[in-house]
Amino acid sequence: MKKNFAVICFFLLVPSPVLPQAANTKQRTLALTHVTVIDTTGGPVQSDVTVVIRGQRIIAMGKSGKVRVSVGSRIVNATGRFLIPGLWDMDVYWYDPKEYLPLFIANGVTGVQEALGYADHHEIQEEVDAGRLLAPRMVVGTRWVSGPMPSDPDSKAEILVANEAEARRAVIDAKNYGADFIEVSGIENVPREAFFALADEAKKRGISLQGDVPVFVSLEEASNAGREGARGEEFQEVAATGSFVSVCDGQAEAVEFSLRNFP
Repeated sequence: MKKNFAVICFFLLVPSPVLPQAANTKQRTLALTHVTVIDTTGGPVQSDVTVVIRGQRIIAMGKSGKVRVSVGSRIVNATGRFLIPGLWDMDVYWYDPKEYLPLFIANGVTGVQEALGYADHHEIQEEVDAGRLLAPRMVVGTRWVSGPMPSDPDSKAEILVANEAEARRAVIDAKNYGADFIEVSGIENVPREAFFALADEAKKRGISLQGDVPVFVSLEEASNAGREGARGEEFQEVAATGSFVSVCDGQAEAVEFSLRNFP
């Protein structure tokens, strides 16, 4: 994990959370004093720290009493409390009313990846980005890109692709629609040629390819083609085969954990 204090991504673990301010107070300065910082990089716990935040950026951090706090700042005495990086939920299927979204923030989740994106999700994403809605930052994917046979004929959740041409068109449409990534679904349904066309077109269009890997494609092939991320069942496959080459870059530590704990 890279250590980056430029962008605010911390959450205060308190019984009554300190929530982000509305858009009209974006530039107000907030100082958290006497807090214990755990930055999750493996470094030592930092106690009695003052963290100064302006807008969406951490502008100062250091021992309490040695960090300048400007007049008019909102000061929160965080003695006995902890500050950690904001958490991300990377596989969300959100269908509830948007009034429930602050519950993510209240539980320390400051970012979510919506794996089944509809128009409503993009509208919420715009409200969040504009500061009009208290909610986690949202990364919104496509509807499920699946093979030629729908899992449910009455479902509108799938984008069906039967060949290379349809796969490329699905990526182009998703990019034009504003999706942040392509979500592949259906491990037994997506044709091999269609999967590699999705990967190739996604790379050309600068959009991430995520989701399932079809049974006709190995994890190594999917990773080499540009598919990002890895999921629990894939770690189990790696653990079962003892193979490290089938795992995407950056996943070695997770695989080592699987091998140690699930022999």
